[in-house]
Amino acid sequence: MELIGKSSHVNATSFLTRELSLCDMDHDVLTVIRGFQDVLFLLAESNFPFASDYIVFSVINKRGYSLPPWPMREACKLVRNTGVKLSGNKKRVLYDILVDGNIKVHVDWNSTSLLDHEMSDVLNSKTVKQLLNGVRDVYAMLYNITGETTCFGFQDDDTVATVAALQKDTVCQVDSMEPLTAWSIIVCNEGMNLVQDTVRGIGSDIFWPPNAPWPLPAEDQLVRNANRLGYCKNLKNQGIRGVTETHLDEFGTWDSMQYAGKDIGRYSSNIIFSNGMYDPWSAAGVLNDLSSSVVAVVLEQGGHHTDLMFSRADDPPSIVEARKKEEEIIRKWLKIPATNPIEEPI
Repeated sequence: MELIGKSSHVNATSFLTRELSLCDMDHDVLTVIRGFQDVLFLLAESNFPFASDYIVFSVINKRGYSLPPWPMREACKLVRNTGVKLSGNKKRVLYDILVDGNIKVHVDWNSTSLLDHEMSDVLNSKTVKQLLNGVRDVYAMLYNITGETTCFGFQDDDTVATVAALQKDTVCQVDSMEPLTAWSIIVCNEGMNLVQDTVRGIGSDIFWPPNAPWPLPAEDQLVRNANRLGYCKNLKNQGIRGVTETHLDEFGTWDSMQYAGKDIGRYSSNIIFSNGMYDPWSAAGVLNDLSSSVVAVVLEQGGHHTDLMFSRADDPPSIVEARKKEEEIIRKWLKIPATNPIEEPI
C-alpha cells in the first residue's frame, strides 16, 4: 500500500502518533488500522438502545462503566466529516477520495496513491487531523472509558504476568487474566475456527483495506484460507494447558458431529436462531428457517442477543416483536408431546 508505505517517513509517523494519541509507533500502520476496526466491531456488537456495561465488562474487565445508548451512532458522529468525498465503485473497492476539495487519493483494492500532491499536503490538512482525532475518540469510547488513559497502545503488560501465573497449580480467579485472553483459550480448546468475521474490507462493510486478494476467490475458498486458530500456538507457548495445536482435535468438533453442522435443520427440532443485524456475529448466524421447528428470528435493530436482555419501554419495535414471536414458539413447543417426530426440513 503506497500511501501507508509513505507513512514510514519520520514526519508522517510523528503525525500519526500525535493525532491518534499513540504511546509509540512500534506497530505498523496496518496494525493500528486493524485495532480501530476491532473497536468498531465491539461497539456494533454492543449497539443497544440503552446504556450497557456488557462489552465493557466482558472485554476490558471494567466495572461501573457503560457505553452510551446506540454506541455506533455516537461513533459515527465522531468521524462524520463533510470535507471528505468519495466517488467510484465501493463494491469493487475502486474509488477516489477527495479531501478539502483538492487532495485526491486513489484507492484500488488494497493499494493507494496520492494524486498530484505531496505527503506534506496531507499532514497539513485540518480535515485529515479532524478525522484522525475522531478515530482516536472512537477508540477511546471503549479503551478510555475511565477517562484515565493518556495514550493508546496494543499491549497490556498485565496480560503477560497473569497468563504466566496460570502456569502454576492455582485456582483461577475472576481477575486472573484479561477476558479476551480467556475467550481465546476457550475458542482454541473447542477448535472453533470462527472465520465469518475474518474477511474484511472487500466492499461489503465499512472497513479498509481488504485482507483478501483480488480477484476474490469463491466463498468456500475464502473460508478455507481464513484461520482464526493461528494464535493457539502462542497460548500454548505461554504455558496455557489444554490448548489444541490444531483445529482437528476430536473434542473440538463435537458440536458439529452432534448437531450436524449446516444440516442441523434435517436432524434437529425445536430451535430458535435469533440474530441482531447490528451485531457483526450475525454474519455467522442462521437467518432463514431451516424447518418448521428450526426457525430464525431476525432483529433488524438488534445488537448481540438484545432479545435476551430485560425488556424496556424504549425497546425498538423489532425487539418487541422478536420476543413476542419467541415466546409464542416456545409456548407451542411445550404443548407438543416429546415423542413427536422431527419434521422434514424446508
